[in-house]
Amino acid sequence: MINVGAVENPGSVPDMQIKARELPFSAVPEQLRLVYAYWLEKRGVRRMPSRADIDPLDLRSILGWISLIEIRPTLPRFFIRVAASNLNDPFGTQNGSDLSVIRSAAYRAALERHWTLVAETGEPRFDEFTLEFQGYKLVYCRLALPLGADHSTPDMILLGSHFDNPVSQKLFLEAFDRASEKQDARFS
Repeated sequence: MINVGAVENPGSVPDMQIKARELPFSAVPEQLRLVYAYWLEKRGVRRMPSRADIDPLDLRSILGWISLIEIRPTLPRFFIRVAASNLNDPFGTQNGSDLSVIRSAAYRAALERHWTLVAETGEPRFDEFTLEFQGYKLVYCRLALPLGADHSTPDMILLGSHFDNPVSQKLFLEAFDRASEKQDARFS
């Protein structure tokens, strides 16, 4: 289990507690099983498929829950090529940005740790994240699948996200968004 803990970052919003734990692939929810089965099919006998092997239209039923992260050899290492549109993300995650735009230092550290594990091992991961902020709790799962132009070395990560409880997701994200707006007003 990765325990990122609470991290304060001057100028960012008050931070949260984050815990992450790897889950077995047998626990992947149905929504993400489609992505995992597609990745396995495209991989075939190779270590991983390439980005060119992936057709977004094949994933259209869950495309709003899919993100695409580019792995770069230099800093900033991770570049958010496509952010999942259904996440309603107040953390600052956006298309065409790196992790520096993420408003929570703890969340930024958790994502970097998670993506680094995939980038360094070249292995897919399925993790559960628990975020706690101002009395609100959010639990979600993330499937991280490496992609590599040479089918061996990861240069991208295909991410699928799943939230079990839309009500807790909404309450948590609204609370974080309110805190972000207050912090932004203090610094503008």
